[in-house]
Amino acid sequence: MKLDSRLASVGGALRDRYGGWIIGYNKNLGRCFVLNAESWGILDGLKISKDQNYDGVSIKTDNKDAIEAIHESFSKTSLSALIRHIQQNLMDIGKWKLEYISREMNLKAHFIVSELLIEMRVFN
Repeated sequence: MKLDSRLASVGGALRDRYGGWIIGYNKNLGRCFVLNAESWGILDGLKISKDQNYDGVSIKTDNKDAIEAIHESFSKTSLSALIRHIQQNLMDIGKWKLEYISREMNLKAHFIVSELLIEMRVFN
């Protein structure tokens, strides 16, 4: 997530099991809370994964609150429609893993976010 002039943008990268680049994506969200922005980034990545017919995903984020909110949604109903959408997409994909990584290890995703503050873009 990038906060620039109080505007948030999110993005990420899809990689193969060996860490090779598949697709990058980002989009502008306008004003929103950090947890919502991170959640939108995860949801967009899941939607792209589903569109590409991937049968498994490993989600890595440097936001512990997003991880906690998603994991908790499986044990109790989330009040957040966004988290419920993430949960549904994860169930549709079937095989998934969600893990925390440090911001330093997540630099490529942060670079993608910094490239755009206008609209959703996918980079092949």
